[in-house]
Amino acid sequence: MFLCTYIFPDLAYILYVVNLTSDAFDTVRITDARIRQRNGLTGLPTTPQLKENSMAEIMIGGSPANTSGNLPNIGSKGPGFTLTKTDLSDISLPDLAGKRVVLNIFPSIDTPVCSASVRRFNREAAALTNTRVLSVSADLPFAHKRFCETEGIEGVIAVSELRTRGFGDAYGVRIAEGPLEGLLARAVVVLDEEGTVIYSSFAKDLKEEPPYDEILASLA
Repeated sequence: MFLCTYIFPDLAYILYVVNLTSDAFDTVRITDARIRQRNGLTGLPTTPQLKENSMAEIMIGGSPANTSGNLPNIGSKGPGFTLTKTDLSDISLPDLAGKRVVLNIFPSIDTPVCSASVRRFNREAAALTNTRVLSVSADLPFAHKRFCETEGIEGVIAVSELRTRGFGDAYGVRIAEGPLEGLLARAVVVLDEEGTVIYSSFAKDLKEEPPYDEILASLA
């Protein structure tokens, strides 16, 4: 008997493969119904659906590290998400329908480069028409709220992965190894009014700020 286990993040089921032969195998699937219901999932796929994109390599202080996947391709639809704002209410992609969306993604608001990016996008947001800028990290909403109140940040929407962890994996930005494993890499994704990706990039190094000129040019 051979045992092989696949763990699917957020889909929350474990696939046990038993009695494997050269021709076929039997499967037993154990599903965490509570988590699946929370994510609006019904039923089970007949076969495991593995993500076909490979990991992306980023730099952290000059050292390479992998993320959980790749950024969405230009021209593709932005993956759906639900994130939590500083008032503990949730915001989802459908809430932003008809707006251009800038996702400023970073590891933690409590680091100098991340906080600098929020300040810069807060300044730029005033000149962007029909655009919402989201500052996205795994920080608790309380950390985002403290920073925004202290810095007078009002032009961006600070959001957290507090309740769901699907964003980092859907957008391929979760750091998959090293001391920052589990946090989000520094990246920016821009969606147009139709929810289509018109810009996406990782920072050259986690210690560097995003390429603001490129990002703003995509919104011109």
